[in-house]
Amino acid sequence: MQSRLREEREKALRRKTPLAFVLTDVDRFKVFNDTYGHQAGDEVLRAVARVLMQQARPSDTAARYGGEEFCMILPGADAAKAMEIAEAFRTSVEEMVLHHEGKQLRVTVSAGVSLFDPEQDARTSKAMIERADRALYACKNSGRNRVILFDDSLRSV
Repeated sequence: MQSRLREEREKALRRKTPLAFVLTDVDRFKVFNDTYGHQAGDEVLRAVARVLMQQARPSDTAARYGGEEFCMILPGADAAKAMEIAEAFRTSVEEMVLHHEGKQLRVTVSAGVSLFDPEQDARTSKAMIERADRALYACKNSGRNRVILFDDSLRSV
């Protein structure tokens, strides 16, 4: 994922095209593991990954970021397109129902979106990832199951 983000960042800089990064997190994932066991948690992760792959456009890169976090690299996506894709992913996850040992499990995700900024992101992906993470953190603090686009008001979050 890191090398793919670097490649897309370099292309966006060269071509002067938009690029977005979406960082998502399964809401209250620990509850699935603690309540239903790690097998249920694993099934949640597999199901969320399937939805992520379905929502990604052919030009996008979808990846597991770590733990219960996933990400999408969206070449050519401006703010509106990135929010549309992230919201479609969030909604699709919210609508799915997982069946585990006779129980129906509902899952939600939160997503933070950041946009490529040639001034800050020309040399490294770190700031772009951090901005998406701040937006994700704002989602968690404002109730979860939502998508937030990073803006300057989130710099101190």
